[in-house]
Amino acid sequence: MGATMVKNGNLLDALPQGSGTLHIVMLGLDSAGKTTALYRLKFDQYLNTVPTIGFNCEKVHGTLGKAKGIHFLVWDVGGQEKLRPLWRSYTRCTDGILFVVDSVDVERMEEAKMELMRTAKCPDNQQINKIYLTLAVPMNWKNFWDYTSFRTHCQIFRLPHQCQQATLQLSMLTTKLI
Repeated sequence: MGATMVKNGNLLDALPQGSGTLHIVMLGLDSAGKTTALYRLKFDQYLNTVPTIGFNCEKVHGTLGKAKGIHFLVWDVGGQEKLRPLWRSYTRCTDGILFVVDSVDVERMEEAKMELMRTAKCPDNQQINKIYLTLAVPMNWKNFWDYTSFRTHCQIFRLPHQCQQATLQLSMLTTKLI
């Protein structure tokens, strides 16, 4: 388990490294903060977003740290219940999955846990050895779940053994590689 502190949303440092363009899929329940995180990565600023119907796709160029010079094609897939069966189509042959959880939405933690487990244990995703758990923490919020609380509640230790662990903390997001 490694730990890295990164400031100003450089989530790209935690993603797989390599040459060419790396394909990353961002999943999570609706209103978890996926689109906000995507546009924070792309434009390095916060933008007002609307619910994603279908998907957003952006090419993000790493400019700092380990991600410098690496291109990422990030797919932000809608998290509405009716769209979740389609997630499999996006995760096949991808280099990594970012699973975003709204750390303030305590009422939906169990649902997020079920979807995270379903995603991690899906046979189509067994070739992916890196699934990143991203806890979205709204700015200026005092009452939110930290990673330790979420990990205990969701029994992260029950995920497939090929999922590695690392730590990345951001100003807006707290991310763990599980």
